[in-house]
Amino acid sequence: QASASNQARPDNKPDPDLKVRAALDRAAARIAGKFDKQPLVEAGIRLTIGKTYQDLGLYPEAETHTARALELQRQVLGDGHPTVSATQNSLATLYATQAKFDQAEQLFTKALAADRQALGERHPQTLTTTRGLGMLYMLQGKLAEAEPLLVASLEGRRQVLGERNPDTLESMDSVASLYWRQGKYAEAEPIRATLL
Repeated sequence: QASASNQARPDNKPDPDLKVRAALDRAAARIAGKFDKQPLVEAGIRLTIGKTYQDLGLYPEAETHTARALELQRQVLGDGHPTVSATQNSLATLYATQAKFDQAEQLFTKALAADRQALGERHPQTLTTTRGLGMLYMLQGKLAEAEPLLVASLEGRRQVLGERNPDTLESMDSVASLYWRQGKYAEAEPIRATLL
């Protein structure tokens, strides 16, 4: 987007200080109709665009592209496919970020059921989805519902990924935060100490 050749087009005004947002908006505007015969390619591009919008804090734009990616993947792969569940997880996370809790819970629950069936309880993707649903419950103050999910995610990640893996550390932080919110300081403290 920032190269001279891309900017030297009749439909573009050259911008030597092109910002990420402007480049992203241009890319997003050009994707429609370009991959009609390659829906999974379009889905992958839309996921990248959605993730970048999300990283910029532009959640409605991120949601638009992630939801379209999910729709395309469902059409080709069908519900229950691990790729579809991973995108459901991403969209659920976006919904949770925007306090759309009902929509987030519906997608997390669907993705978790599909992951468990297709990949098994201890697959890294299943453990990520398990943590996502647990974090949603914690965010809503449903601590009793959150605890078994967050603990299961931590235990699974320890077994599958190892104690010092970044995902395991993420789960440790989640469980410690949960215990702290529950007033279980004696349980939270050793986990926090391990993270230091």
